[in-house]
Amino acid sequence: VEGWDQFEKDVAEYVPAEIVEKPTAEVSIELPALFVHAKGEITTSNMKEYGLALADRLEKVRAIQLVTDQDFSNAEAAAKLFREQCQKLKLAKEAMLEQTLSIGEAARMIDAWHEDLRVTALKLEKDVEKEKEAKKINIVTNARNAYGEYIASLEKEISPIRLELNKPDFALAMKGKKLFSAMQNAVDNALANAKIEADSMAKDIRSKLAWCKEIGDGMSFLFPDLQQIITKAMDDFKLLVSTRIERHKTDEAAKIEAQRVRIQQEEEAKARKKVQDEIDRDAAAFDKRVQDRTPGGSVPAIKMTDSTKAPSRPSDDELIDALSLRFRVHESKVIEWLLDMDLNAAAERLAEAV
Repeated sequence: VEGWDQFEKDVAEYVPAEIVEKPTAEVSIELPALFVHAKGEITTSNMKEYGLALADRLEKVRAIQLVTDQDFSNAEAAAKLFREQCQKLKLAKEAMLEQTLSIGEAARMIDAWHEDLRVTALKLEKDVEKEKEAKKINIVTNARNAYGEYIASLEKEISPIRLELNKPDFALAMKGKKLFSAMQNAVDNALANAKIEADSMAKDIRSKLAWCKEIGDGMSFLFPDLQQIITKAMDDFKLLVSTRIERHKTDEAAKIEAQRVRIQQEEEAKARKKVQDEIDRDAAAFDKRVQDRTPGGSVPAIKMTDSTKAPSRPSDDELIDALSLRFRVHESKVIEWLLDMDLNAAAERLAEAV
């Protein structure tokens, strides 16, 4: 399915290119067979015709521009045949010299032609090799650039995640191919497969990012290592993310509870201090009232009565003042205590004691 998806994208962007088998050479570089007959001097030869034919062929071959497969085929064929023609010239020269040893001019012409053919053949071979390498580099460079642009477009969709993929080896893909059309086809296939792999990974990452945003929006700080963990299997990824989020929520709840307990303790301490301050104020006020009621400001001593005489009952105020003084509490607290007393039970205990 991913392959068909990528195929549809490639079809939409496809620019038709003519793909043909390696062409045969179109430039005719065959030369007439050179013959020279001499007896002390050259009697007959076709050197003039040969020289004109050679000049014409060299001009055509040197005009070849190495662009298409046809151009490369023409240049390679020309270089090969020029090499062969060099050998033929050498043989013709030797055959001529066997007839005479005084034909220096003819020999020099043949030597010049031989060198011209050799130099031209060498240059063609070097140019072919150089241009072949340049075209190979160009095919690989274009594929790498296209792959880089495609990856950049995918990473823009899944930012800040980066796609960690092994880059396709385009040079290896076209290794062993002789035609540039075959090289280009192999590289195109490698590029398409690499795009399919990148699309698959980007789709998986988009799905994980969407799920992560849904359950953990605003918690990206919990995942500083997202680039590493997002490559895990979906189930493992979900488990890891959910665990971190739950742990964070638990920690936050614990912090809030600790803060609540601290605030409660502070409030209770403030309340206790407030109550104690009130008690201290009430005690101070009581001491002042006692001093105000007593001549000289001292607390009166308890006056002992004759044991034979029944003591008179103290007044209610005296009882309240005595209890307030004894327990150092406010009069209202003493009254509260007295109201809470079970007088019947106290009377029974007193009766039993008597």
